Amino acid sequence: MSEIKNETQSKESVSISKNTIYGIGIVILVALLTIGIMTGGFGLFKNTNPANNTTNTTNVTNTTNNTIIPGITQLSVTTGSITAYGQANALVTWLEFSDFQCPYCWKLYAQTNNYVKTNYVQTGKVKMYWKDVPLSFHDKATSAALAARCANEQGKFWEMHDKIFDNQQTWTSQSVSQFETTAKGYASALGMNSQTFDTCLSSKKYINEITKDANEAASLNIDNGAGYPKGILGTPGVLLLLPKNKTNLNTLKTAASAYQLGIYQDLNNYIVFVGGAYPYETFDAVLKTVTYS
Repeated sequence: MSEIKNETQSKESVSISKNTIYGIGIVILVALLTIGIMTGGFGLFKNTNPANNTTNTTNVTNTTNNTIIPGITQLSVTTGSITAYGQANALVTWLEFSDFQCPYCWKLYAQTNNYVKTNYVQTGKVKMYWKDVPLSFHDKATSAALAARCANEQGKFWEMHDKIFDNQQTWTSQSVSQFETTAKGYASALGMNSQTFDTCLSSKKYINEITKDANEAASLNIDNGAGYPKGILGTPGVLLLLPKNKTNLNTLKTAASAYQLGIYQDLNNYIVFVGGAYPYETFDAVLKTVTYS
C-alpha cells in the first residue's frame, strides 16, 4: 500500500538582480552542454555508431524464467535413472511414460518417434527420457521393462528399447518365461555381458524403480476431465518440457489448443501433456514454439 504525504511548504519572496539571473543561466547552460556531449545528448541524438545500436528483438513473453505463471497448473516431475537419448544440453526434454507391450506405445514408436529423433534429437534440440508404466493387463510388460533396465545397466537401454519394440508382434504371443529367454537373446545380440544380464533379469533387480515410475504417473496433477481421476491413466503419455525463456506462451497455447493438449508448468518450463499415440505433426507443432538458437 502506498501512502501519500501532504506537506505544507512556506513560500518566501526573494529579490534577485537580472545580472545574477543571467549569470546563473549561463553556468547552467554550459554544464548541460558539457554533460550532453559526455552522455551522447540525453537521448535526443541518435548514436550513429552501428556497434552501439543493438536492438533487443526478444519477445517479452520469452524472458520469463524461474517464475510461476498465474492460471497454469503446476507439475513436479523427475527424469529418473534411465540414460537419456540425445545431447545433455538439449533445450527440450521429452519424458515418455510407456509400456513395451502396449500397441499404442508401439505405434508412437514406429510412426512418430523416428521423425522426432531425426528432426529434433539428432540435431541437439531435444533429449528423451523413459518412464515405465507396465499396465496390469499386459502380462509381459513388467518383464520387458526389467529387461530394458538391465540393458541400461550396461549402457544399452535404447538399443534394447528399439529391439523390444521392433519385435513386439513376435514376443507378445509368448509366455513370460519364453519372453525372458527371448530378451536374453536380444542382450547377447546387442553385445552385452550375458551372465550379468541374465542375473539382473532373473532377480527382478529393478522392480522397485519400475513401481516408482508407475506410482509417479498415477500421482501427477494432470486433469483428465470431469469424473476421471488425475494422473497419467494410460499409455503412452508424453510430457514435453519447454524452457520458459525460450518459448512464446501465446504461440504455444495456439499450438496446444489445435490438438486439445493441456499446458502445465514447473518453475523453469512449460509442460505440454500429449496423452496417446499422436502423429508427428502434433509434436512438431509444439516443438516449433521453442527458439533453439
